[in-house]
Amino acid sequence: MLVGCSSTDDAIKDSNAKEEENTATTKKVPTINGEIEIPTKVERLVVDAYLPTSLLLGVKPVGATQRDLENVHIQNQIEGIANTGENSVEAILALQPDLILTASGEQRYYEKFSKIAPTIVIPYETYRSVEEEGGRAC
Repeated sequence: MLVGCSSTDDAIKDSNAKEEENTATTKKVPTINGEIEIPTKVERLVVDAYLPTSLLLGVKPVGATQRDLENVHIQNQIEGIANTGENSVEAILALQPDLILTASGEQRYYEKFSKIAPTIVIPYETYRSVEEEGGRAC
């Protein structure tokens, strides 16, 4: 009888844990700068170097660098995306992002960006496909 109750209790705990996991507003992800907490539903993404990738994955950022916005292959998809210049902290701050993606491994940028919002650094050529790259961050 005790074994039966124990199994039921464990099943209830597992069910509750899964329910909490599905309703969580944040999750922890491993990054090159250690584990960080990011929103489970990103609504205000700012990208530095990953604009085409995010668009391909169906995520339209609120801000991107001038260089990314000049990409001729995505001109029909960038309406409404603000220009953040080239790593302008002021421009990024004004957009109130809830997540920042960058390719810059320079610690000074990471420190500045991470004061604004959770920041994930994905160095170039880390992943072999856009799905692998985007799946890591989102």
